[in-house]
Amino acid sequence: MRFGGTTTRMGFGLATALALGVLLGSCSADPVRPESRAAGSETMLPLLSVSSGMLAEQEQDARIRLDTSTSADGIALFCDGLVEMAASSRSMSDREKKQCKDSDRSPVEIPVANDAIVVVTNPSNPVACLSTDQLYGLAGPESTGFDSWADANSLSGAPALPEQPLKVLVPPSGSGTLQLFVSTGLGPTAEVRETDPKLRNDAVSVESNELVRSAVLSEPAGLGVAAVSSAKSWKDSVRILQLRSDSSAECADPTESNVASGAYPLGRSLSVIVDRRTVEQDQTISDLVSLLLSAEGQKAVAETGALPLDPSQLKESQRLWNTVIE
Repeated sequence: MRFGGTTTRMGFGLATALALGVLLGSCSADPVRPESRAAGSETMLPLLSVSSGMLAEQEQDARIRLDTSTSADGIALFCDGLVEMAASSRSMSDREKKQCKDSDRSPVEIPVANDAIVVVTNPSNPVACLSTDQLYGLAGPESTGFDSWADANSLSGAPALPEQPLKVLVPPSGSGTLQLFVSTGLGPTAEVRETDPKLRNDAVSVESNELVRSAVLSEPAGLGVAAVSSAKSWKDSVRILQLRSDSSAECADPTESNVASGAYPLGRSLSVIVDRRTVEQDQTISDLVSLLLSAEGQKAVAETGALPLDPSQLKESQRLWNTVIE
């Protein structure tokens, strides 16, 4: 499908396989197309699974296998030529771009949705809003050893945080969620304080968003980091904290409008990464990207808990995709 010009019919289906190899869709006994492969961010699994299912209803001669772990793992597999598409909740690093170039891959990052990183805590915690300065005081490199929320007051100032036990719970190191939390949530204050933008050494790493939820519920005042697309499904079992960029800004929820405007400081794009030179040879991947950038695909974005692209972002992604498939 080309946007802004002649539109070709998208008739295709996918049988989606998760990391454990369980098929979500059906496929014909003698598929016309070979199985395509995608890998990457756990955050993007619901969106890619739903969009794959939408396509599976139309045709049964195309299949895609989705292996989910972290953005870093997916990008590495893509650069090595082991998958046709990577799903990433962050931008590629210079090192990753070089890895792709060295492997004769020509990556193009296509934003397909917005997302937000959320900070969650136990509902019994009285704290409702944090500034990025306070996030740094709780989770940054100078907070190593802090075992109370009140300890962060020495680094972050007013308003004072209460005296209550603190345990910081985060996704694994290769996670795009964690990397963006460090760069965007901790980075600005680290720059002002002339320290390295990194996580405290004693933060507890857990393997998935769902395990962050479980760990926070077991801690009376735990502080967890997760993706909003996952946290929305948790409803009231945890408290999603409002955030603000500094103590003078308004507290903001991670809504579509607040993320797009920048009022919520931990917004990000969710992207698919394809090879500019070979993607048109893979009809399944090509059609999947086109679907994600259609009105139907953006509706699926909202239904899976992520945030649709705003009109200007969607237009730019469609323009970029057109340059790939023209």
